[in-house]
Amino acid sequence: MRLFFILFTSLCLLLSQARCAAPIFHAIVALKWLEAFEHYCDDDKRAFLLGTLFPDIRYPAHIDRNLTHEKDITLDDIIKTKDPFYKGLRLHSYVDVVRTHYVIHTGILKTIASAKVDHVLLMKLLEDQILFKKYGLKYFSAIRVDLRSVNKNELRYNIPYSTIKKWHEYLTLCFEYLPSMRMQILLEHPKEFPNNYSKETLEKLIHYIPSYAENKQIISYTNKIMDHFEELFKEKNQSNISPISTWDYLQETLSEIKTFFLKLLH
Repeated sequence: MRLFFILFTSLCLLLSQARCAAPIFHAIVALKWLEAFEHYCDDDKRAFLLGTLFPDIRYPAHIDRNLTHEKDITLDDIIKTKDPFYKGLRLHSYVDVVRTHYVIHTGILKTIASAKVDHVLLMKLLEDQILFKKYGLKYFSAIRVDLRSVNKNELRYNIPYSTIKKWHEYLTLCFEYLPSMRMQILLEHPKEFPNNYSKETLEKLIHYIPSYAENKQIISYTNKIMDHFEELFKEKNQSNISPISTWDYLQETLSEIKTFFLKLLH
């Protein structure tokens, strides 16, 4: 009974901690969402991305997680959301939950069991390290530009403007440097980038991230979880296409072809 209680408590702790992905992870999934579902103008795309990167401001703002993270979000909930900022915000919550289940299902944390640092924290930084190296600095250039502005919806959470700006500066750092390098910057400049990590934790992360990020099993896991999100989006996208809309599209295409040939004849 005591063993069961310990295991149950450990699982609850893991569920509460593991549900938070890091910025690079969130941004890449958001870009996959945009590709699968949206035809936004630049302003709406910026609002969507700022929305999906906003919720973890709860750390520097010291606010309750429930204020920026919604429970029990489904893909249908996200699709039905009209405002691009809040659609991105809701996607963030969905991604955290799906990632948590995937982490637990795969048992990937076993691969870093010997690391003497918070395993949940290390894993999400490893994901970002691997993804940053895979996609490269240039891939995130537009996001770094987007972070220069503050969306009006960010101001509705009673968070000081200075905190929001500082959060954007930190996020920009995330899209400029590998997590291992970012931890070094946080260690060397604690006043410029205040954080919740102790000096000892930062030193351990700097030590562990580069080596574990070369682990083939962790690289495979990271690629597969991204594929998992793509599949979820693809399946949902296809299920939302009704036979009527497909037929309408076919008729429109045939009409365009007919118009083209009529012009040729004249």
